[in-house]
Amino acid sequence: MAKVDLNDYLRGGGDLDPILAAAIPADDHPAVEEERRQEWQGAATTYRSDLARQRRAGKPQKDDDEIEELKRRMPSLSAYTGIAPGKRGPHPVYGSTHGDNFAISRDGETWTSFHGGNEKGKSGNIFKLIALEQGFLADEGLALRGEAFVKTIAYCQEMWGVKGGKAL
Repeated sequence: MAKVDLNDYLRGGGDLDPILAAAIPADDHPAVEEERRQEWQGAATTYRSDLARQRRAGKPQKDDDEIEELKRRMPSLSAYTGIAPGKRGPHPVYGSTHGDNFAISRDGETWTSFHGGNEKGKSGNIFKLIALEQGFLADEGLALRGEAFVKTIAYCQEMWGVKGGKAL
């Protein structure tokens, strides 16, 4: 059946009974299931982030303090990418054919990439995105560690004016 405006369908003598009988309840619709999955995934990400912060709060370390100060001076992930929290847009590094292969979490702290398909591990925070943009990290599926991490932090310190815990 071709798409037809409901009013036109009814004016033309269309019968709603078979359409309503074949309708899928919203709770069973695949789009609603996906939306719920994303909500749960966002809640789990927020929970993990909160737990990590609580663990770090009990044992402050100089490096953690410097990175937290740096994060406070940097733009939010949403401001950096131009994509609102909980929304999707084009991938900032690789672009997008359809404009929706990059998602910002509801809390605005992390991103997930669907560039090249829905593969696990293609997500991160603002530091990992900057590492990809600057070429410090070659693949978004890799963890930001070692030399790539050090270069990324140094770049961010230079860009946003923090070195050794003090504003430049």
